[in-house]
Amino acid sequence: MNYKTTYKLSEPYNYLSDLEFSTNDQESFWDQVAKKYVYWDKPYDQIFNFNEKTKACEWFKGGKLNTCYNILDRNIKERENDIAFVQEIPQKNLRYQITYREFYDQVLIFSRALKNIGIKKGDVVMIYMHDSIQVPIVMLSCARIGATHNVCYNGFFVDSLVQSIEDSKPKLIVTSNYGYVYNSIHYNSLTIKESISKSSHKPENVIVYNRKDFECDQPEKYLEISNCNFLDWDQLIKDLEPLQEYEPLDSLHPIFFLFTSGTTNKPKGILRETASQLVSSNYFIRNQVGLQQGETWYSKAPLGWASGHTWTVYGNLAVGSRSVIIEGSFNSDTQVEDYWGSIERNKANRVLITPSTIRVLIKTDPNGDIASKFDLSSLKKVTITSERSHQILIDYLENKVVKRPIVNNEYGQTEAGMINIGYSPSQYPSRTDSIGKPNPGGHYFRVVSKCKKTNLITELKANQIGELVLKFPLPPGYVASLVGDDSDGSLYKKQFLSEYEGYFDSGDMGYYDEDGYFYYVSRSGDTISVGALLINCSTIENEILRHPKVSDCCVVGVSDDILLQVPIALLVLHEQFCYETDSKETEELFNQLNQSIENVFSIRLQLKSIIIVKQLPKNKTNKKLKSLVKSIFNGLEFTIPPLIEDVSVINELVEEYNKYKKNNSNSSTIYKKRLNF
Repeated sequence: MNYKTTYKLSEPYNYLSDLEFSTNDQESFWDQVAKKYVYWDKPYDQIFNFNEKTKACEWFKGGKLNTCYNILDRNIKERENDIAFVQEIPQKNLRYQITYREFYDQVLIFSRALKNIGIKKGDVVMIYMHDSIQVPIVMLSCARIGATHNVCYNGFFVDSLVQSIEDSKPKLIVTSNYGYVYNSIHYNSLTIKESISKSSHKPENVIVYNRKDFECDQPEKYLEISNCNFLDWDQLIKDLEPLQEYEPLDSLHPIFFLFTSGTTNKPKGILRETASQLVSSNYFIRNQVGLQQGETWYSKAPLGWASGHTWTVYGNLAVGSRSVIIEGSFNSDTQVEDYWGSIERNKANRVLITPSTIRVLIKTDPNGDIASKFDLSSLKKVTITSERSHQILIDYLENKVVKRPIVNNEYGQTEAGMINIGYSPSQYPSRTDSIGKPNPGGHYFRVVSKCKKTNLITELKANQIGELVLKFPLPPGYVASLVGDDSDGSLYKKQFLSEYEGYFDSGDMGYYDEDGYFYYVSRSGDTISVGALLINCSTIENEILRHPKVSDCCVVGVSDDILLQVPIALLVLHEQFCYETDSKETEELFNQLNQSIENVFSIRLQLKSIIIVKQLPKNKTNKKLKSLVKSIFNGLEFTIPPLIEDVSVINELVEEYNKYKKNNSNSSTIYKKRLNF
């Protein structure tokens, strides 16, 4: 059968139709997507090429295009009076917005400024600013002239920035004088200066956006440090002519790179290619997310993360919607009111939210009484992502807040740049605890196991937990190379391809059911050996979180002379539960949890210990740093992860470990701590 003449992209979107098309003829599927959504300055010579040397999947090879032209110039007349971005600063009660025409004009002027200081195609521009409208202005200006941008989260420590500077070797850094990170002022330009002074690589210039919308006391140190050529944003763009022309770029030209969250090791620099990113994000944002022209996208995720790139900036501009950018956090005393009030005020249609945010909402507004004061009728879809979610969080939003079934837990990775297992709007019903179904386009997810003796890889059947992998070829949008890799792609192959030949290793575990719904279990390293049993810690966590007193938890394995490993649980309780040391309530909780766990697993599996803490160690995207917890409670050496959200949590963990080590015995022991929020 000649699939190239038989299949067509669905219009309007139909999940099953596009899934069948892409499964049977992946190349023709993406060929039609590329021609439907993208203007090509030069048509590509080859739809797909597998690079035998680097093992990279290369899409649309030989073509030339420009992302900035495609998502701004082509549609500016149609959209010029529509709002492109809204920026809110809850800590100052400030709000700004910019139209597509205003945004476009500023991009053209800043593009000229970049060229005037010698930035050209192939140069790297690092962006380290507060989350603001200025960030996408710099991003699109880089895309226009062919510079590769790297947006860094503006809460990075100096050491993290030094590593990023040395890895990416930027010719230019764009920063701001200060901005909010959560509820605190962060001095961005000061941090950049300190980082440059410690880095072996020195950029030629640093552009500083000196914001004037609110005053901030700057430390004396800010005025004293000077170790690079610093340029003022406003002076640089003054009286400049807009840059009307753009740079046609090769399909494989890197438009940007960003670093992964680094939950298990050193963050990886993920390169994103121009054509692959533009084509895949166009299809994804329109069909899987369902975002349409004139709608509002809402997410508190920093612009430096993958969702900030794919959804908030590039996806938003591609479809002609508006994005809301939140600088800093909401006021702690009124955060529930501020959050739902912001969604009401902006008439948000599609929202991205993290489990951690939902837990905060539950803690303050358990019955949804505060949320009920706001008009949330504009909401069409709420997506939970960034970490494993649990059904109780979905139930809270659907039953007590939005009061309709529009909330889903979905799965995506920085390596993919998008949600790759999820729920296409109005295409199939949601299912309890499931992350949905793989997207059309050739997301060939498999669940596999590997025999350690023979290295034989087996694709598992339904309801069997194993490694979540993708079968080659990978669709557009996936990482094809890493920052600092050699010409053979050694880092890429070691990171993603070495464990399972012929598959892309996601680093996660999961399973699927008879109807093709997938379920996320945990990171791959989250399985422990308890005697003859292999137990996934995340399944224990899922059961613990059903207890009404538990807000959050983390289960890890600790060494045991008899059983090899035994599970312990770190618990964060809801605020109203504050137990005294040696209280009967804590002992009852311990017994209740173990009884529940034993009932579910139908085996003699029990927690060795529960340790009540104020908070769990997490990174900036709210993912638990389990490797850190494992190291501490097994008495191993550990390093402070560069992206840890709150360093002070380490002191609490070490203190609890010392108690654990001192009092540990062969019988299960309870460790309690007075909890004051």
